[in-house]
Amino acid sequence: MLLWKITQPIFAGEMFHMSNGPLTQTIAAATVAADHILSLSNLPPEADTLKNTATEFNTSLRPQLLEMQSRVLATAGSATTALTGVQTDIIDNKGVPDPTVRTEIVRTLTSVQAELVSLVSMTKAADLATDEYYEKVTAGSRILSALSGGLDAQRNGMQMQLQSAQAEVASIKDKMKYYGILGLAGLPGLIAMGVLLSKANDNVNEASGRVRTLDNQILQIDQTLLAVRAMQADFQNLSTSTLSVKNATEFVFADVDHALSDVEHSTGPIAILYITTALNELQTLANDAS
Repeated sequence: MLLWKITQPIFAGEMFHMSNGPLTQTIAAATVAADHILSLSNLPPEADTLKNTATEFNTSLRPQLLEMQSRVLATAGSATTALTGVQTDIIDNKGVPDPTVRTEIVRTLTSVQAELVSLVSMTKAADLATDEYYEKVTAGSRILSALSGGLDAQRNGMQMQLQSAQAEVASIKDKMKYYGILGLAGLPGLIAMGVLLSKANDNVNEASGRVRTLDNQILQIDQTLLAVRAMQADFQNLSTSTLSVKNATEFVFADVDHALSDVEHSTGPIAILYITTALNELQTLANDAS
């Protein structure tokens, strides 16, 4: 006699619950990183795509991942209950279930398989979407890195101009002092040198102002870049988590599929091995998705 049979849809049961596991932690970290990017102000136009990506994560990818997580945990729980019942039935029948028991086992495994087909599709989509967001953040990081490098080069060139202008001012002052002491330049000469000195000082002020502007721009870009690289690392961790969930779901599906095939086409002794493996993998799946 069957110890377990389907009396309600497989998805209805739930044994596993969300906890502060790998997927929960990586979703939370990515959310914090995205919110931090959105909180930054006065960003360069090059950072607009990153802000858009952060917004899209909060409004699109994050809800998708949370829905996937909930579905995975629910299915892992109900599938564990179903497969444990099948395992017990096969063991009780010494691996050779009679036709009635076999029919019920096939029905149960078919229902589990149907839920897993849907879940495989959902986890694949979530993993692909996460990878796409990671690539967007990585591309944005490269753009800001190139921008920072370009500003650094401009700043170095402007610093050289500033030093040259400062040297010119110092040279003119020395000449004015020297010629003034010796009385060689005369009043017209001193006036001409004063004009040169004024222009040289203007060059110093202009170069100094541009250096300060570039310093401020570089500081802002570098601060943004730190935040973006942090988000990049968090999205990479999130991508790893979703990949683990996807792979674990596919492993469970493959074992259930093999078990169903064995029960349908033989006496079922090998099915018990696949079911036992699937039960272990369901625990891994629940842990990865927690």
